[in-house]
Amino acid sequence: MDWSTHVHASQTADTNPSVVITFTSGKYLFNVGENTTRAFIQGGTPGGGGWKRMKSIFLTGLTPERSSGVPGMLMTLADATVQQVHVVGPPGLLHYLASMRLFTYRDSMPVAPIEAPLQNPESVEPSPLYKDDNIAVYPLQIHSSSQSLPYGTDIPADGLKRKRTPSPSDPADSPPRKRANTLESESAPTSLQEYQSSEAFKPSDLSAHPDVAQEWRKLMIDRIFPAKMPTPEPKSKKVKSGKGEKAKKAEAQGPSKPPPPPPTITTETELEPLEDYWRRPPPPQGYNSQLPHHFSTQRGLTQSYIVIGPHIRGKFDASRSKALGVPSGPLIGKLTRGEAVTFRVKSTRTNADGVEEAIEVERTVQPEDVMGASDPPGVVIVLDVPSPSHIDSLISAFKAPFYSQFRSQHASDAKKYAVRVIYHFLGDGVLEDPRYKEFMRGFSQQANHLISSDPHLPDPTVFHSVAYSTLQLNKLDPIMFPTPYYRSNETQPLSEVSGLPKLTRPMIANTFVNMRPLKPPVTFTPAECGDLFHPAMISGEVGIPSATQEEFTTAKVNLQVAEEERDNKSFPGSDVVVTSLGTGSALPSKFRNVSSTLIQVPNWGNVLLDAGEGTWGQLVRKFGISTSKKGEDDKEDVWTALRNLKCIFISHVHADHHLGLAQILAKRKQLNPPPTEPLFLVTIRPVHLYLRELSDLYDLGLDLEDESLSSGSFKKTAGVVPIMSDALHFRRTGVYMTVGKWRIGGDEPWTDFERSQVAVRQLCDALGLESFETVDVPHRTKCYGVVIKSKEGWSIVFSGDTQPSTALVAAGKDATLLIHEATMADGQEDMAKKKAHSTFGQALDIGRRMKAKHILLTHFSQRYPKLPPSVVMQPTRGSKSEDEPVVALAIDHAQFRIGDLWKFRYYLPAVEKHFMDTEEEGEGQDVVVLQELEEGLIEVDGDPES
Repeated sequence: MDWSTHVHASQTADTNPSVVITFTSGKYLFNVGENTTRAFIQGGTPGGGGWKRMKSIFLTGLTPERSSGVPGMLMTLADATVQQVHVVGPPGLLHYLASMRLFTYRDSMPVAPIEAPLQNPESVEPSPLYKDDNIAVYPLQIHSSSQSLPYGTDIPADGLKRKRTPSPSDPADSPPRKRANTLESESAPTSLQEYQSSEAFKPSDLSAHPDVAQEWRKLMIDRIFPAKMPTPEPKSKKVKSGKGEKAKKAEAQGPSKPPPPPPTITTETELEPLEDYWRRPPPPQGYNSQLPHHFSTQRGLTQSYIVIGPHIRGKFDASRSKALGVPSGPLIGKLTRGEAVTFRVKSTRTNADGVEEAIEVERTVQPEDVMGASDPPGVVIVLDVPSPSHIDSLISAFKAPFYSQFRSQHASDAKKYAVRVIYHFLGDGVLEDPRYKEFMRGFSQQANHLISSDPHLPDPTVFHSVAYSTLQLNKLDPIMFPTPYYRSNETQPLSEVSGLPKLTRPMIANTFVNMRPLKPPVTFTPAECGDLFHPAMISGEVGIPSATQEEFTTAKVNLQVAEEERDNKSFPGSDVVVTSLGTGSALPSKFRNVSSTLIQVPNWGNVLLDAGEGTWGQLVRKFGISTSKKGEDDKEDVWTALRNLKCIFISHVHADHHLGLAQILAKRKQLNPPPTEPLFLVTIRPVHLYLRELSDLYDLGLDLEDESLSSGSFKKTAGVVPIMSDALHFRRTGVYMTVGKWRIGGDEPWTDFERSQVAVRQLCDALGLESFETVDVPHRTKCYGVVIKSKEGWSIVFSGDTQPSTALVAAGKDATLLIHEATMADGQEDMAKKKAHSTFGQALDIGRRMKAKHILLTHFSQRYPKLPPSVVMQPTRGSKSEDEPVVALAIDHAQFRIGDLWKFRYYLPAVEKHFMDTEEEGEGQDVVVLQELEEGLIEVDGDPES
């Protein structure tokens, strides 16, 4: 049985390390950080393949670096018709998966979670956490020696203060905490059914009862992925027939009902009245309430894995078998399967008269008589060691009897298991620690060590297709299309780290190790993976087709003439910079990441509009990154941009608009020194709720204390301050809606209307704004646009995802810039209406009715993987009416100074020609798949939405 392992993604600004083990019958993925799915889409890996054979996902941790790509990956696997997937992880896994319930759902694929219990590594022979025909996987839990806690200590994993009294007893022995409007009973319920039977039931009542809380989390996961495994069809011999397989199955099954239309669900208890779609039954009571708190018993715990491959028998020795007289046929098959066989063979004997005579005798042959020596099972080890304080725990774990045989140089252990590859996911300072070097040297000298450690790796751009495209456009306008940041060299090469085992190498993407037949590691070069960007940066030669170069030259000439005739006076907001970080809808592609737009207001700060998965990586590619994490004003890099980030606005709960948020907040916690001003997060309750549930697993810097409002200001906090979009409505209702889709959905203290009013005044002061108001826009789920008005006289309107909206027109009148979604092309109005999106023409019409001075179209369907069909014709100089808005199309990595946005119309023919000349092999098939997505054949974000 041949199998291999390879590095799918390495430690870069775009991705975090992930590893794939591949068999003919299945694949196994270890860690799913941001952009893991997009890295599959980028492709170009020789022998890498796709995800249709994925059987299981293993997580070493539940932090953004290890798991933030899980929701997107699971939805992608379901859309790829994977039958079932296991998700294996450390304590807290069920809590993490259940927290995705408001935006992740697929009816076509069941997910089987396996959460490891707290481990006793001294067990002589632990049972595998996961086992199938290919592999057996054993977990190895390690913790920080500076943060270990006794079992049952009632402190959250993120270490944040909470209003509760720690209890020395096991939480399972404690009664539910009583509070206003919650379940009270003289006799505490003992089962989930008893809790749910009460009208006062809230999931938070289960926080003190871990076992029942786990039942609730499992119920939530079943709700997200409710499909049942299909019953295997009985095997039958194929009968030749003129009919196709589908026709034969249909004939055997008889008449059947047509399949139901695609299902849909909203994030609210009350489902939207969408008559065209079948809907799920109403969710259980408490579905939209906060999950029971997850209280960790070990802070900083990570879970490594020992993966044991199949036992491979030795080769069959035909000559030896023949010498023993084994007849050909079924008996040889039994021997090769490890079974002894008995048969009769002809022989001779000497009788009493001394005469030889022919006889038959019975002979038994053992497998070892005809089989060569068996190969010991190959072993892959995945280690996650985030800090030097974890090293002692790791060393101690490998001293346990079962685990010690893998870290061994004894010949007897090598005959049982052959450790071939060890992947090391290491935090700062781990590799340099003498204890860790000694630990590495304890393994077999034949083991390959692949190191993922930030200082010891380069930072190439993973998405080289769009990077090379941007590099070419840089020749057209280096300011509008800046070259994405990358780093070709390590801060400290591994060769400079003394004391490492001989077979140690960096963990670079596209590094393959054949486990059987055994071959040494090989890393494919960028050129072998279709990467043109990095070779071009090294050589300094950017290939631009001659026809495209002619268009570039013509565009520059036309622009120069226009500049000489144009009155280029500045106007309010002309120096505001808008950067398109992600311009695609629903799912990423090679050239488009999912939704995110950065607004930079000079002398005030930054605003982020939506934050789809991978937004952090896009920010790094724009600003560059230093290792200091200081973000000081004298050094412009991503840490500076993060420190200057004053506000994040998330329009709605669909995954492609907010899955990158947790990573950004986690990175903000790494700023050194810590930020001194708050970050205001404006969004709807489901997004706030999701982040608060994640904060049980790791620190996102959320402002979880209620006291901060007592002074009438949030100035004293440097945390993330929640603001409810519903409280900022431009019509100034003064109250929340209480019915239908637009109701708030909860009554937690942080949803208080006045709190949001106080916070938004603070937000406006921080950014020099006159107002920051939201607009309800029609979409498949609750969605808000936003109108940002500056005291300096400019305004920016962001549409969110929406059909054409009269309310947006009213709220955004005379906008300096309208950033509007344009998902569909003109001529697709019916599809756009069905999916609650806008066409290009509809978006332009909204801008004209609004009398917006500039329009930036974005959020394009991924059926246009590079550039959507042009809706902006290059005008003849002098023919454009002063009343007509300036229109531009958003492109990933492009940055637009509002005062220079007019230039884009002169660049458009050259940009179109550029993208026409960059078609890649297999791109047409990608477009077909994307068209199927939009036509509702595959669901996206839980809706048949594009």
